[in-house]
Amino acid sequence: MKLQTLIIENIIAEYSELVLERAENDFNRIASRLSNKLFILTGHPRSGKSTVVTNYIRPRSKNLKIVNPDDISTMFTKDPNVHKRGATHLSIKSSTNFFAKARKDKADFLYDSTGTDTSRMKTISDKGSSNGYNIIVISVFAPLKTALDRNAKADRQVDQDYLISAWKESQSNIRKVWNAIKPKFHFIVVNTNERTTWYKFNGKEIVRK
Repeated sequence: MKLQTLIIENIIAEYSELVLERAENDFNRIASRLSNKLFILTGHPRSGKSTVVTNYIRPRSKNLKIVNPDDISTMFTKDPNVHKRGATHLSIKSSTNFFAKARKDKADFLYDSTGTDTSRMKTISDKGSSNGYNIIVISVFAPLKTALDRNAKADRQVDQDYLISAWKESQSNIRKVWNAIKPKFHFIVVNTNERTTWYKFNGKEIVRK
């Protein structure tokens, strides 16, 4: 399936359980064996990125530094719908400072983003790559209804129009993210309330093997 403007739900049924199992197993193996990992985690609000971090990344990265510009903004504004001016700059500065010197403590790094600002992600991935880090992109999505239901139940709700816009844009940007970063590995994750499904992406299409 070539990815143009990708609506994730439309492709789920086309892939066998074996293909999906291989993708998840590949991630678990790679994340367990590699050192110096730089995760670029992208996804719209309420996609389930925190589930991926908790269930898949943290168990395989005991020493993990996470930077999220939205968290930095909310720390100041206390409102996820109000952006703190300068929060993006602080997130980039914090990220690049991490790589300023060679890491001797074998710490991994995770940059959490909606996936819409590829130039920001490229700045961080270039810095990590030049310091010997292995780039792993994980693009996380949820069906729109699931994302909206999660948002309605959240203590701090994201503006619905923004959520829908980010949901569409983050999917259409998958190839753009790959082209900007050229990661060592790129996975697409669909996170419903029932299961987490993994796919491998090669920059052009989802890999069937």
